[in-house]
Amino acid sequence: MIQMPDVPAIADQGLYSFLQAVRRGIQSAATGETDAFIDITSLVVDFEGKGDGASLNDAAIVAAEADPTTSVYVGRGEFKTNLAKTALTKRYFGDGVILAGTDALPPRFSYMASKPNTNPVQGQAGWFRGDQRFTDGGEWKIIGPNVRTYDLSGRYYESNTIPHHGWLDVESGSSGGQAYLIFGASAGATTITLQNSASPEWVGKQLQFAQTLGGAAVETRTVQSVSGNTVTLTQPLTGTYVWLPLSGLHPNIRFALRTWNGMYYTRVRARAGGDTYGAIARMEMSYQPKPTELTHTFLAATAGQFGGETNFTTPRCQLSATISNPASLTVAVTAINTTDWVGKRIVFRDYYGGPPLLYRTVVSATSASLTLDLAPGTAYGKHTWIMVDNDGTYTTGWESAYYDQGADVAVIGQVDSFIRFNDRAANGGRVWLGTRFQSAGSRPSDAAHVVAGFWRTGLDTSLAFLKDSSFLTSGASAGATLINVNSTNGAKVGDEIVITYANPDATNPGVTGGTQFVYSGTIQAVNTFDITVSPALTATFPAGSYVEYPEGGAIIAAAFGQKVVWNCTGVNTARGADPNNVFGPLYGNVQGDIETGTETDGVTDYWYTRFNGKGHSGATARIRLRPTSFQCNVDFQCGQVISAAKDLVTNDYSGAPGFSGAVIFSAGSGNEIRFNPTAGNFEFYKGGVLSHSI
Repeated sequence: MIQMPDVPAIADQGLYSFLQAVRRGIQSAATGETDAFIDITSLVVDFEGKGDGASLNDAAIVAAEADPTTSVYVGRGEFKTNLAKTALTKRYFGDGVILAGTDALPPRFSYMASKPNTNPVQGQAGWFRGDQRFTDGGEWKIIGPNVRTYDLSGRYYESNTIPHHGWLDVESGSSGGQAYLIFGASAGATTITLQNSASPEWVGKQLQFAQTLGGAAVETRTVQSVSGNTVTLTQPLTGTYVWLPLSGLHPNIRFALRTWNGMYYTRVRARAGGDTYGAIARMEMSYQPKPTELTHTFLAATAGQFGGETNFTTPRCQLSATISNPASLTVAVTAINTTDWVGKRIVFRDYYGGPPLLYRTVVSATSASLTLDLAPGTAYGKHTWIMVDNDGTYTTGWESAYYDQGADVAVIGQVDSFIRFNDRAANGGRVWLGTRFQSAGSRPSDAAHVVAGFWRTGLDTSLAFLKDSSFLTSGASAGATLINVNSTNGAKVGDEIVITYANPDATNPGVTGGTQFVYSGTIQAVNTFDITVSPALTATFPAGSYVEYPEGGAIIAAAFGQKVVWNCTGVNTARGADPNNVFGPLYGNVQGDIETGTETDGVTDYWYTRFNGKGHSGATARIRLRPTSFQCNVDFQCGQVISAAKDLVTNDYSGAPGFSGAVIFSAGSGNEIRFNPTAGNFEFYKGGVLSHSI
């Protein structure tokens, strides 16, 4: 069956009508013939629609809607109608546009006026059946067994195994703010001075002036010339621009408003109850790992709803020889693709990831050399890196904005539900994690989590049950007090321990039922994978029974040597911030002066809180909690008597202020230790009477 195209629009209306009649004749003559030219149902050919943008197509659309077919082809043109868009219930497709009132409708417009004839069975037997006029018909693809399993030449991404693939090269766009006017500009001026060098490609282009980034345009001018960081305009300015970012004024110039480019754009207007989403991905993981793959989940398979990567790709090469003549415009480089370099700004770096040494623009290139707009001026050594510069760009993995527009509504930025019934984690990688951020490379990322703006709580775990768990690696009989478990993580002496086992229900496989055994006791001792409990077990628990440590969870799990730093701040003169003060600091980029953590001094490990010298000049106060003592190196002040105290000592009395005749330790009832600064000794009192001094 061959599909014929529509009759093209031609000036000779007689010829046009003749060609239409010929096509109708071919269609009529071919009825019932499997190898004939069969025309698709067409708004123009079959119902005499006119796409001239002026003629009314009400009759043609009414006839198309009454036709038994579910699909109607709309050829190139604009098809005007007085009918409401709700009258278009078929699957329209093609290159034309339907003008319905003030709406310009794409040919793939369709209005569902009543519930379509739905197949009673969904799934494989019925998903694609029934009235599909509202849809594109759907599709079903299958990558068969072993197609990609045994193929040493196969690559991670293969276009011919991806049902929907495409490339989009974006070579034009605008940030909406080309340059700040940090030096200001006055009315009547014909030149402006920028923070960095202007681009020669601006000459002859129109630019707008605004008082704020993305704000309303104040005036428009044309660039006459550029020189360094000076831009000359064809007409003088009428406005005055003063750089006052802390007052909300950050004047700037732009050649276009901010633009968006992307492969997909979807607008969804939710006007009904229930759940409405922009996209849904329903994954089913049913791969059966081979025995050799069972050592770790990473060796088996990954099922992800969405994934991807962002690479800050940029052409790069190295000097193939030391620059012997710094005045020369041409430098020798390792092999390059010339089309990636001409007209591009480049940066010289001593090493990969090193600081920028020199910026230049490539005028021309060969496979082994670059000709620059200005000579290097310095004899850079062989192997110096040269890169097409994309410093200062930005990427996100996921970015959304939520606006209540004054309504009392709810927003939760991300919701993930974890429904887990097996937490044995008996082999590699079998974990469930809410989020996991990994920073690789030779330099650290700045912060794993940043909370900015107005919040009531930064981290809320009040509704969580934080506990740890394991399972019995060997059976334990009734009366036993020693059990062997897979993991003692979270098991602590004095805490509760719970052991459960439920016999499988023989009449309902896969569902626990029958007799359920539950033991609750207290942990007496922990030794590697052995736990001593009390009282003795009240029933026999087979290997595999679940073991829970209800108090074994943690709000924060920190490694030895890690610390919490208090009094941190974010300033616009530190790492990653904005020295121009247009945008605020993106995180707390200056550490505070108090810290809490764990460390060792070679005697014992200890937990501490101390001033770290970053503020409060001269502050050296600290407290330390050791396995058998509590230490403080300054005056220990209490609002009430400390009773039943043990091992409360200090290790630095001489430098501590405020001890003149002061009680530095009291156990109540006049039992005290005092420091006498006159005698330079410590006095011990019992029942309020001096006992002795040292």
